[in-house]
Amino acid sequence: MDQQEIESFLSQIYKNETQMQRMIKEVNSLYELEQDQYQIELSEENNGISILVELQEQLLNNEQLKYLLQFQPIQFEIILDQKFPFSLPKIYCLSTFSQPTLADGRELLQNILNSQWSPQILLFQIVQQLPEFLLQIIENLQNRNYLINVGKFINGDQYNLEQFIQLNDINIIEAEQQVNSQIVERYIVLSESYFLNLEIVDKEQNIVKLYSNYQLGFLNNIQRQNDDENMLTFNWKDSNDDKIFEIFSVKQSQKLIEIIIQYMEQNGAEIKNQNQFQEIPEESVTLQFYQSVDINQIQDDIYNCEQQLKDNLTLNNINLLMELYQKAIEYYSAINNNVYTDYIQRLQQLLSQSEIQEVLKTEEQSLIMERSKSNELQQKMNTQQEQINEKLQQNKYQEQQIKTQQQEQNLKQQENKQIELQPISNESESKNQEKEEEKQNSENSSENLKKNHQLEQQQEQDKQDQQEQQEQQEQQKQQEQQKQQEQEQEQQEQQIQQEQQEQQQQQEQQQQEEQQEQQQQQEQQESQEQQEQQEQQEQQEQQEQQEQQEQQEQQEQLEQQEQQQEKQEKQEKQEKQEKQEKQEKQEKQEKQEKQEKQEQQEQQQEQQQEQQEQQENESIVSQTTETTETYEGEQKSDQKKKKAPPSRVSKKKK
Repeated sequence: MDQQEIESFLSQIYKNETQMQRMIKEVNSLYELEQDQYQIELSEENNGISILVELQEQLLNNEQLKYLLQFQPIQFEIILDQKFPFSLPKIYCLSTFSQPTLADGRELLQNILNSQWSPQILLFQIVQQLPEFLLQIIENLQNRNYLINVGKFINGDQYNLEQFIQLNDINIIEAEQQVNSQIVERYIVLSESYFLNLEIVDKEQNIVKLYSNYQLGFLNNIQRQNDDENMLTFNWKDSNDDKIFEIFSVKQSQKLIEIIIQYMEQNGAEIKNQNQFQEIPEESVTLQFYQSVDINQIQDDIYNCEQQLKDNLTLNNINLLMELYQKAIEYYSAINNNVYTDYIQRLQQLLSQSEIQEVLKTEEQSLIMERSKSNELQQKMNTQQEQINEKLQQNKYQEQQIKTQQQEQNLKQQENKQIELQPISNESESKNQEKEEEKQNSENSSENLKKNHQLEQQQEQDKQDQQEQQEQQEQQKQQEQQKQQEQEQEQQEQQIQQEQQEQQQQQEQQQQEEQQEQQQQQEQQESQEQQEQQEQQEQQEQQEQQEQQEQQEQQEQLEQQEQQQEKQEKQEKQEKQEKQEKQEKQEKQEKQEKQEKQEQQEQQQEQQQEQQEQQENESIVSQTTETTETYEGEQKSDQKKKKAPPSRVSKKKK
């Protein structure tokens, strides 16, 4: 569209000059956007303007937005009413690229801007924020609660029913609602997440108004009346747990119930007292969104933990998020809901991230270092114990050797004694047999032998005593060695115990430090949350103040515009009056001029007549003078008589 076409198109909708200037600026700035990224189309919509924005493939061919290529075209619609820019623009999504879908009539302006709108924000700036908004949606594709709560429906907003008809995954059912004992025509619009109750404003032009809206998760039950199977009572629960009842008469009541059940099952609801036949008794369909409140809390914790990971990537947060994923997987798998596969994928995506892997690797390395240290200490203790055991075995072996040596020595001594005694006894017997005579000599010799034997015995006892003393000394030495070894063992054990105690102390210190860090982190988080809450409150207050100021400014602007319009109207009236007065004056002047001209013409005619009369009189006088020269006396009398009538005639003419 060229500039003339734009101005002619806008002039049909906006009559105010300030609005026209603003809209020309808005449209020109939209057309100045890069055409290979954004395609803009204008059309007239419900006494306003519809701006269709389509994101082009070159813009979507980005690593972060490639996911959306499979859902092309990606389109948004901006609706402006006749009061813009003194009223908010409205932005709707027309494409389905998530489950649940955002293309169900919800308004997305605040989520796209991440702030409140003000008249200073131009439309092209809003369009440029669309890629960032889509990135946020892609990051939260697995978070159903987030997707359900994106955007908002405002009761009282007007729509064209064609906006819902052109959307996919939207069901529109005609119904009648009982409102204050009156039956009113309605349209029920059902999406995966919301139940919309539309009031008909203009049926010919398909203009509707949002009468009420509810999340399907807040539906307690549906009751069917026994008298009329098409009469359904919806029991809703609002955010304050207050019960709200709405009564509809629906010709396609069974279809409506089946669609609601289908969407609720997709959201993980448990359907109770469901009958496959059309006759459904009272309280036959009971819907409980998620089996308990715990899963909602788990999902909220998952969302908060994911947000914390973006700002604070720590092992504790990673472990906490993994535990929450595991809880969600266990919950949904227990109720035979396929949503658990989404959490499995999210867990896999979490573990596949390079940053997460680095944190886990560093933790593994620290654990390996601690384990290696403990293993080294254990090895030292084991080697020391082995050395002690070897020494004990050596001592036992030495003791056994000493005992064997002692036994061998005792055996040798006994053998020597037997060998010495045998030859002595043999000689005495031979002497007694051979020579009886030599008894005395033999007796003497025996006595000598006895003495010698006693001496030998004494010597042997002395040797034994010496050996016993040596053995005692050796035993004492061995005992001392054993004591030393035991002392060494005790010292080593004490050292090991000390090292173990030190390790335990270190571990306790580490645990305490970690606990302190966790406490500090928690305190920091709490302080941050408090600060954020304060900031949010301040922002809300500022936003409220800004809104109030903007409203005041808008009111002032409207008042100024009204005053300007009044001034313009007054000026126009004055100008009209002045024009009328001028016209009247001109008409009067023209009339006067015409009259004057007529009078002048009449005077000229009179003068001409007088001249003619004079000429006639002169001709008559000349004739009479020629004929009456001889009669002078008679001429004078005749002239007097003749002069009297012309004077009368001239007087009449005057």
